[in-house]
Order: sequence, then structure tokens, then C-alpha cells
Amino acid sequence: MIIIINLSEAPTISIPRKNLLVATGDMAELKCVVTGVPHPRVSWYHGPTQILPLSYIQISNDGTLTILGSEDSDAGEYTCVAKNEAGTTQDAVTLDVGSPPLIVQPPIDTNIDIEKNGSISCVATGHPKPETRWRKKGGASLTDDSKFTITPVGNLLIHHVGLEDEGTYVCTVENRLGVEEREADLHVTGIVPPRIVHGDTSDYVVVEGDPVVLPCNVQGDPRPIITWQTNGIPILPSHPHYHISVDDNLHILETVEQDTGTYVCTAANLAGVTNKVTSLLVQVPPRIYPSRELFEVIEGDRVVLPCKVRAVPPAQIRWKQSGSFWQPNRLDFAQLNNGSLQFVAQVTDAGEYFCEASNVVGKDTRKMVLSVLVPPSIVPLPFSNLTSLVNQTVSLPCLTSGYPKPIIHWQKNGINVTTDDGKLSINSEGVLLVNRAQLHHAGLYTCIAENPAGKANQKVYLSVFGRLSVIDSLKNPAIKSNQK
Repeated sequence: MIIIINLSEAPTISIPRKNLLVATGDMAELKCVVTGVPHPRVSWYHGPTQILPLSYIQISNDGTLTILGSEDSDAGEYTCVAKNEAGTTQDAVTLDVGSPPLIVQPPIDTNIDIEKNGSISCVATGHPKPETRWRKKGGASLTDDSKFTITPVGNLLIHHVGLEDEGTYVCTVENRLGVEEREADLHVTGIVPPRIVHGDTSDYVVVEGDPVVLPCNVQGDPRPIITWQTNGIPILPSHPHYHISVDDNLHILETVEQDTGTYVCTAANLAGVTNKVTSLLVQVPPRIYPSRELFEVIEGDRVVLPCKVRAVPPAQIRWKQSGSFWQPNRLDFAQLNNGSLQFVAQVTDAGEYFCEASNVVGKDTRKMVLSVLVPPSIVPLPFSNLTSLVNQTVSLPCLTSGYPKPIIHWQKNGINVTTDDGKLSINSEGVLLVNRAQLHHAGLYTCIAENPAGKANQKVYLSVFGRLSVIDSLKNPAIKSNQK
């Protein structure tokens, strides 16, 4: 007798590192060592969400979760779940995504008036929050010196400055992911409040695409710190569109319409703050927005030819037709507020139209072609019934007009006429010829004229007789005409 014993063992989990810190952009490996019989299946959760393999997320066979290029959003608690037929267990790992220290407001060379208090900036970012230390170059830490205070954001405050305080100061920021140092010189000086030298104008007008320089000539001691803002928004030195030169002027290399506004240069030092307000107007040559070129309407329909324009200052819009500017000599013609031309289409309105937009800095023109379609019409017949003798040739006229030229076809008793038997033919003018009419040619004939603008029809009843008295013949002018 063979006895089969299936052994099973509930899963167990061992987490080598319960808390893991990695730098932004680095790879994070969260290990989850599992045992059990049969070997447990491992799954990972970030909060309540199960993690599935992606291009930047890998789950290896041994249960290790690898995150490539870690981001702030990857931080949090991760749960490793091991499961087999004997049970389920889980354990958690906390991932912290940090960044090495980065000094975002570095210390700069600073002048402080003697006997005054002053500060040297050193504001840093990083996660975990960096520790900031200051020292005088070649000297010991300033942490325990009562003359100096390190603020919560990392700036160094210097109380009651004396000549002995001149020198180079070093700011060191450090966390578990790195360290950074910057230094700046402290000069003990007198003090002159900032003053901005105003030029000839504070209003500038340029054409879009042209460069412009907004000056900010500053005097003061210590040298004032210059900042710029536009429409209340600070302009950072790293801004891709603006450039603040070493002489503190604001350069715009290629102006755009959105640059129009108010610019404020602010100069500040230990003695005070002052500013200068400058206005900038960016003029834009007219640009007519693209639209279709071909317009096709039916005679009598309302037409709107668009001419939407972008321009600063607003453009004057004029329309040309047949080489001359449009004049409002028809009641149905109107130029709308947005520049579009509106009218009720007539046949004579077909042709080329040109919208011209102009202002003090340029002009633009756009061409449009209008085609006016005319629905078909048929010249009424003086009769609605036509009588013919057998073997006579009968002409059923269908004189039409319309644009484009209508296509003509005939029906007899509601069925399209065919010309295969040689008895019926339709000439280029649309006339239906019945050659040697027979009794079976009698019936209701309909001329149908069609073009893209519509269609029209006209009916005539043809009667064919084997005998016809002379008197009857004389009474019917259509038959007399066919007998000649």
C-alpha cells in the first residue's frame, strides 16, 4: 500500500530592512524573504493598491520589489503578502524618498555697517531636512558663539558687527544623503540707502519679436540687491524668457504679446528699499487666423466670410472684391464686429474676396473664393398634354437654367427613359425626341433637371392615336408642328 502525505507549511516573512531611505532618482530595493511549503506566492501593495510590474517596477522571483528612478510619490508603506495553501501572512516596509541637500538661497558677499546687526543667507532644501552649520573660514564652528545665531531656515545672524567680524564665512548643509558647502565674504562698511537713477522714460513700446532692455540703474552702499517682478509675479534669475544682466537691467530677447504689462525693479540693502515702475507695450502686427479658402453657397443663402484677426493695437479690417475695396452699397451687406463679411448671396457675388487687416506695425491679407450655386429652373411649357399620330416624330422640350448647368434626364410613368431602342433620344439641350411614335409611347413624361443646388421637374402627357381627323389635327398646334 502506498501512502501519499502532502506536507504544507504556512508562509513566513522576514524583512531585512523595515525602513529604507533612497535619494530621488535612485533605485529602491525592498526585500521580502519568504518561506513555506509549497513556496508562497508573493505580492506587494502600496497602501491599498496592489503593485504590478511596469517598466520601472520589477518584482523578482525571490520576492524583492525594485523601483527604478524613485520619485516622491513612491514614498510610503509597502506591504509584502505571502500566500500558499497553508495560509497567508504579511509584513510592511516603509520607503522614504529623499534628496541630498541643495542650497537654494546661497550666501552672497555681504556688506554690514559697523555696529549694526546683519545676516548672511543660506537656505537649503533636502529630505531629510539638512542640518545647517556655520564657521568662519580657518576657524571653529559658530554654533556656540553668542554673537552669532543660526536661524531655523539656516541664515547666519551677526549681532553688533565689528571690524573683527570681517572675513569669509562657510555654510555647510548636510543630511544622510549628502553634504554641500557655500561661502561668502562679509565686509564691514558704512551705509547708503539704495537709490534708482531714473532715465528719460518709463514707458516702452516695441514690436512683437523685437528685443527690449528695461534699465534699473541703482546706487547704494552696501550694493543693493536687485529683484524684478512683472504684474506682481517675481522674475527668477533662472527664468527662460527673461534675463537679468550683471548691471541689473532686465533683458527680453524676443518679446511676445504676453510681455505687455507693468515691471517693477526693487533695490534693497540694509538701509532700506526703493523701486522703479516701468510699463511695456508689445505691439503685434495683424495676423488673420487661418480658415478655409473656398466657400460654396446657394443663391439666396446668407454668407459669412470670416476674418478673425490678432493684432495690437486692434487692426482696421477692409474687404476687397474684384480688385477694389468693398463699399456698403447694399442693404444686405454688413461687416460684423469681428471683421467678418456677411451678405445674402446673389449670382453676381461669385468671385474672389480679400480680407486686409492693418495697424501701425503691419498688415496681413487672406484670400477667399465664393461660388454661388443656382438651383435648376425649367421654362414652363404652354401645354401640359401633347397629342401625336402614330409614326410622327414628337419633340418634348425641357429648357433649363441654373449653375452649374443642370443635368437632365427623363422619366415615363415614373420610370427612367432609356434610349437603347433607337426610338427615344435626348439631345444636348435636354429635348426628348420620340422617333416615329407608337401607341406604347403614350404616357406621362417628366423632365428632371438636377445640380448640386437642387432639382426641378416638369410633366407633360403624350397621347398617341392611330387615326386622327383633319379637324382634330388643325386644333392641335403641337401636332401640326410635328407634321411639317
